[in-house]
Amino acid sequence: FDGTHFDEEEKITEFNYEKFIHKEYLKDINQQSPEFKRLVKRLNFRTKTKYEKHRENQERFKRLMPILRKLNNEETQIFLHLLKNKQRTEMNDRLHRRNLLIDKACSLETEQ
Repeated sequence: FDGTHFDEEEKITEFNYEKFIHKEYLKDINQQSPEFKRLVKRLNFRTKTKYEKHRENQERFKRLMPILRKLNNEETQIFLHLLKNKQRTEMNDRLHRRNLLIDKACSLETEQ
């Protein structure tokens, strides 16, 4: 099909869930139960492939462009400053969470 884009990344389905869920977890679960099948469907619905995320970002950007075009020079500088600070804050949050996990893991080791 010309012009058709296929997502090469695989998502979880009831036919391939073994690739996504650890076998130790699967051995204790009834994989034929309706609850398990609902779980797999929810996981499929909630997860996005890189291509799906890219398409969503493209759509958001298309909606944002008309607004950005109307900004004057001062508003543009304020907006760029906001984006830089947001990115910096998110990076600091990730580092903080990582450090907390490391601290917790180390404290668990010393308790044992």
